Amino acid sequence: MGQERYYLGIDLGTTNSCVHWGAIDPVTGRIQPRELSFDQMVEKGNLLSRVLLPSVVWFEQGASFPTVGEYARVDGLMAQPSRVIRSVKSHMGDSKWRFEVDGRAYSAAEISAMILRSLREGIFQTWGFHVDDVIITVPASFDTDMRDDTFKAAQLAGFNVVNPDGSHRNILLDEPRAALYDLVNRQASGDVPPDVIDFDQPKTILVFDLGGGTLDVSLHEVKHNPLTPLLPDVKDFAISRYTLIGGDTFDRRLMQFLLAQFQTRNTLDVSALPLVEQRVIEMKLLNIAEDAKRRLTSKIEQFRRNGQPVPDTLSVPVQAQFVYDRYNLFTQLTKRDFEDAIRPLLGESLTLDDLPRVDQIDYRQVDNIIYPILDVLRKAERTLGKVPKIDAVIMNGGMTRVHAIRERLQQFTGVPPLSILDADKSVSRGAVVYHYLLTQGLRPKSVLAETIGVEVLGNRVHHLIPAGTVLPTLRQFSGLFEVPYDAA
Repeated sequence: MGQERYYLGIDLGTTNSCVHWGAIDPVTGRIQPRELSFDQMVEKGNLLSRVLLPSVVWFEQGASFPTVGEYARVDGLMAQPSRVIRSVKSHMGDSKWRFEVDGRAYSAAEISAMILRSLREGIFQTWGFHVDDVIITVPASFDTDMRDDTFKAAQLAGFNVVNPDGSHRNILLDEPRAALYDLVNRQASGDVPPDVIDFDQPKTILVFDLGGGTLDVSLHEVKHNPLTPLLPDVKDFAISRYTLIGGDTFDRRLMQFLLAQFQTRNTLDVSALPLVEQRVIEMKLLNIAEDAKRRLTSKIEQFRRNGQPVPDTLSVPVQAQFVYDRYNLFTQLTKRDFEDAIRPLLGESLTLDDLPRVDQIDYRQVDNIIYPILDVLRKAERTLGKVPKIDAVIMNGGMTRVHAIRERLQQFTGVPPLSILDADKSVSRGAVVYHYLLTQGLRPKSVLAETIGVEVLGNRVHHLIPAGTVLPTLRQFSGLFEVPYDAA
């Protein structure tokens, strides 16, 4: 038995990873992605069936092999935080980065392969046979090195990444496109009312995908194609540059707030402790911050769904014992505290009036969620000759559940952002649709996130292919360059 009739999509996420699969319904001719759950080791070593696999790896001391998932995220971080690696997706493409443990240095691709291998074994555990043909989603802003690392991780995990002629298979799908495929497919299946976004006429869609470690912003024109209901007409206007901002960035801000509280309440200077102890404290508080953020977000959402105003004093308890030695942290995290902690990341000083100067901002110093939106609007303006009007903002990624982010998006764009997708599972669902479309002859395209250039005399860069170009593209440059003659 094999997977000939099945189409699979994997979301290799910064925080969580998951698998969806689908098959064509012989009656309707449509594909309905379904989540795949499998037994995982969770807190205290228990086995429970789960859909989401935390992208966390624990090299438990004395164990025969590393553990991936909830057990690593909870028990590992509490017991041996220095032997736990999380958010490895943020290091993909960095050839210098290594995670060292027990005298062995692991690359980001090798760690990611462990996560993918756990998912592959989970599929085998559920179905009874191994699969080697899948689609894996990546941020649209991933560069060549990051994508190559993802290919390598997939290959190490046992997936087929090479065609018979030796070329790379089309196993990668940009996450914003995956979200759009999921949206259109769900509309075609009747899961999303067509009036939410009517694609009978072209619509300019901003996809805002804020996950655990990355922020992907992209701009597309989308229209229904009556001849191919599963394959909408999508024109990619622009994708944002790669930035390191993500849920982890927000968690670190909140961790710093809790660290200050911990030091004040215990009259303790953490910076005076040995570096190893500092790291243990920060890792514990980071886990506590992430949990507090989720609980506070859920509590705020309860107020909103009941039509009640949310007071700034709304709070959740933070109760952490033995953060360090005998020192504890018992406090309350209020809505106001949380908003103050993350405020610098919301880009409150930026408006659409900053669009003309966006090219002057050093994207390597970007630390807010608004710059990537300005970046795509500026790229689209150069392509279209005008700043496009945004018809809808589609949110994706777990961090878009945070109220302050939704409010800031509406304030900046003037368009109420839509939460019609499953923030944790939409891209893997869309990858299933894409996997099927590939078998039907779809020729994938992508958009260049960064301008490609070549350094010329005078330490200048001559731009060859501008950002925003739809790939693949054919360009000729004959007669533009010469090899300098050295008279010596």
